[in-house]
Amino acid sequence: MVGPETPAKIWLDRNLGATQVATSATDWLAYGSLFQWGRAADGHQLINHTTATAATAQNSSTLTLSASDTAPDNLFIKAPSTPFDWRSPAGHSVGGGYQ
Repeated sequence: MVGPETPAKIWLDRNLGATQVATSATDWLAYGSLFQWGRAADGHQLINHTTATAATAQNSSTLTLSASDTAPDNLFIKAPSTPFDWRSPAGHSVGGGYQ
């Protein structure tokens, strides 16, 4: 999508990983991927949506946190407690993230 600004800016018309532009707020084909902040695209972000309220990680998931900025596998990491960070100790240097 090209915006009306001068100079014109190009905007995404969908979420990353979505198969189509949303037709409604409950259009699960437009939900896209679930990236974990500071984590590279290693397959963890791939989600299988089956309805507007049901989805599973394509490569499964784990409760085991990563000890480094590079997770040991492509599983979606479900952090069991606050601060709900996929890494332990918390803090990322990937992609200019936070410390």
